[in-house]
Amino acid sequence: MLLHQKKNHYLRVGLVMTALITLLAVVGAFWTPYEPTPIAGGAKFAAPSLGHLFGTDHFGRDIFRRVMAGGGTPSFIALGSLFLGDGPSARHPPPSPGTRSSPTGAGGTSPRCPG
Repeated sequence: MLLHQKKNHYLRVGLVMTALITLLAVVGAFWTPYEPTPIAGGAKFAAPSLGHLFGTDHFGRDIFRRVMAGGGTPSFIALGSLFLGDGPSARHPPPSPGTRSSPTGAGGTSPRCPG
């Protein structure tokens, strides 16, 4: 398998990063400790802590909760485009060698593009 080869450490790192992002998106879709949008005036630009894992923004909103709440939409768009883009190619495989694949049927040459 690909994961057992020594030179595929980039694949392992990519899989771990993808798994973490997917986990955040799935958990954020079903559970967040509290709402991601309340504004706390006294906690503007707070540093990361146990109360705010990624800190807060200029309105005092918790960035970690906002990442969890907003991760589902891009993931849904990415999966939808993956299935929409791969669907037609799965139903219509490329033509086999020797079949008519050019618009003129001349085996790959056309009058517009000599050669």
